[in-house]
Amino acid sequence: MAMLGETIFFQKPYKKNQILYDAFGHSPIYYSIKCKHQVITDLLLEYMCYLNEEEQNPYIVYLNFNEIGTDLPVIIRNSSSKLDYFCQNLMYQINRIHFGYPKKKLPIIETSNFGLIMFEDFTSNEGDKNPLKIKQTAFTLTFGIGSKDSKELISAIISCQNLEIFRTEFIQYLINKRWEEIAYCVYLYTIILWSNLLILYFVIESDQNIFSLFAMLINVILISWEAIQFTTQGKIYFTDIMNIFDLFRFFFTTVYIFWHLFGIEYSLLTWIMMTLNLIRGLTGFRAFNNTRYFIRLIYMCIIKIKDFFIIFIYATLSLGLMNSISASESFDYYSIWSSPFGIIVGKTDTFYETNFIQSITFIIAVTTNMIIMLNMIISILGDEFDEFQLNAEIYNYTEMAQVISETEQIISYFGTTDNKKYLHVCIHAYEATGTEWKGKVIDLRDYLKDDFFTKYLKPSFDENQKQISEETEKIKVVSEEVNAVSGKVKAVSEEVKAVSGEVKVVSEEVKVVSEEEVKVVSEKVKAVSEEVKIIISEKVKVVSEEVKVVSEEVKAVSEEVKTSMNDLKNRVEDIEKSISNIQGSIELVLKILNK
Repeated sequence: MAMLGETIFFQKPYKKNQILYDAFGHSPIYYSIKCKHQVITDLLLEYMCYLNEEEQNPYIVYLNFNEIGTDLPVIIRNSSSKLDYFCQNLMYQINRIHFGYPKKKLPIIETSNFGLIMFEDFTSNEGDKNPLKIKQTAFTLTFGIGSKDSKELISAIISCQNLEIFRTEFIQYLINKRWEEIAYCVYLYTIILWSNLLILYFVIESDQNIFSLFAMLINVILISWEAIQFTTQGKIYFTDIMNIFDLFRFFFTTVYIFWHLFGIEYSLLTWIMMTLNLIRGLTGFRAFNNTRYFIRLIYMCIIKIKDFFIIFIYATLSLGLMNSISASESFDYYSIWSSPFGIIVGKTDTFYETNFIQSITFIIAVTTNMIIMLNMIISILGDEFDEFQLNAEIYNYTEMAQVISETEQIISYFGTTDNKKYLHVCIHAYEATGTEWKGKVIDLRDYLKDDFFTKYLKPSFDENQKQISEETEKIKVVSEEVNAVSGKVKAVSEEVKAVSGEVKVVSEEVKVVSEEEVKVVSEKVKAVSEEVKIIISEKVKVVSEEVKVVSEEVKAVSEEVKTSMNDLKNRVEDIEKSISNIQGSIELVLKILNK
């Protein structure tokens, strides 16, 4: 299916199918990459991550990952967008927590011929016990430094376009383990580089030829290192600019030593030779964790401001020409370049303000080079440093991988054997790594990713999701009710259809009735209607007479009511007069009592 490009077969929802490997040890991912089915490759990588995260049985995880190491270089070189997610799931964790004192500083990275390893291999009985856990790979990796498979894997990691893999634990543990195994070669090469600088200093300062011979010996060792790389890499050797730089460095150093042996001194050659060796000696700092990524920062800053330098050089030369013309000076290096360049560091003595034109030139020079250009380069380098802080982890492990690759090329020349082993890592069970201060950009990113998302955004999102699910349930209930009503409507419509059918039958029967029968019926109806009219007229007369009698009785009753109302009105007036008389008497009595 992976070769045929059947995308639907690999889409969600996932079925827990086992990843099978063929007789050559290749997985379906390998064939999807070779057949350039990138969508299927992404789906397969995502499916394997799903298995590692959701599968409760570790044996099934082992069966799905046990031979993925064969295809790992091809998968990494493919640079899938899911690759960092896949690499993060290449190490599965043993859930059991062990308490012990670690033999070395955590994390402890070890290799073994066995898929499982005991906690006792990482701990000792001395010291305070700490909670520990083990992460390990379900597949073997080549740890034979300099072997073909080892070089292929490191080369794939370096050439990978998805740089986020350098943030994953698997890649970091792998590179750190390789670094431990070749560290002695890296330190030895660094010592040789810095010894070369020290010997060259004595060559320049001393007339003793013994220092020149030592310098020649060290440079022969360094060029032999380059020759071995060329032998193992072939034409690819010349694609690296540092290799070409090393050839030029060796050439100028050798010429200088030979001329020095014959007493020939040429200051320009000495300056070029020493500059090249100092630049090459700077790369020796890649051997140390605290200085390694700063080498990449220097390189990135130079690359970032290379376009700015063009504008800066143009502006500096323009100011030099303007100053030379205003001061009526000759066009030389001092007036064209040195004087305007010195303004950056506050050297303004060369811009004499003897006339109006020179004053204008001085103002333009200070504004352009000291204010605008200097602040522009500071802002450019500040942005670059923020970007560097964000990707410092990537740059650090990229430099380590490149040094490992160079060293493996040297070691492979002397012959090595493949050594396939499982990778095991012992870490603290609860403490999180990488809590040290890494700069404001990293701190802000971690805050947004961890605190803000976990404490604020995710709860709100979960609440909204809960409300959406509740509303969805309500909609489902309503839809079910609607479906029930629609069913009833359908039943009623069926009944209506049945009734309409019966009506049609009746109408057909009515049509069958003859016209004669209709006439007989109409005559009977007329006769009945005449009888009804007579009966109704007689009853109307009787009712009208009864109504007249009732109306007369009503008139008589109304007269009696009027008489009664008049009597009642008179009685009320008498009562009111009596009440007013009583009130007057009471007032009179009160007045007497008051006196």
